[in-house]
Amino acid sequence: KHQDCLNCPFGWCIITALGRFNSNCSGHIILWEMKMVIEFPHASTILIPSVIITHSNVPIANSDLHTSFMQFCSGNLF
Repeated sequence: KHQDCLNCPFGWCIITALGRFNSNCSGHIILWEMKMVIEFPHASTILIPSVIITHSNVPIANSDLHTSFMQFCSGNLF
């Protein structure tokens, strides 16, 4: 569970889920301040302001594989 405090404060973080996991049971993304748990299957993409929203994932099974492809703008560029 974390916020990305070094990202651009007025930018979006683009998160794409990848891997082999049962998205009905695991790998969901949790947006803590919004009190939301979102099913997040393989190849799904979400845009969030990751500087202000604490986020994490529901754990996956030991036999599963979950990776994330993250795109963001570093805050020190501005």
